[in-house]
Amino acid sequence: MSVLHYILGGLLGLAYGTAIAYINGRLTENYIRKNKNHENPMQRANGFSAMRQIINAGALLVLFLFYGFLKKLFLPVLIGALIGIGFISYVFLFRIGKNDQDDE
Repeated sequence: MSVLHYILGGLLGLAYGTAIAYINGRLTENYIRKNKNHENPMQRANGFSAMRQIINAGALLVLFLFYGFLKKLFLPVLIGALIGIGFISYVFLFRIGKNDQDDE
């Protein structure tokens, strides 16, 4: 398999992981906005964090279900998706946290 296949697979996985991170970021932003006046928002955030992890695990499960279709590109797609879900998710969360501090 050529290097171009690895790059293409990695970019495809990165796009998929970024889409999942964006969905998680939007859900988090909406959750924070709705529960801003709750008496203990951090306690409720723990349950929401578990829901985000379930979404992440489900997204990776979808990749494993498409293993037969992505057989040659599976490893670079998986690595790209993990980078997208992990690192890019933190970028979105940092942006949400920075916007939340600016509102106060």
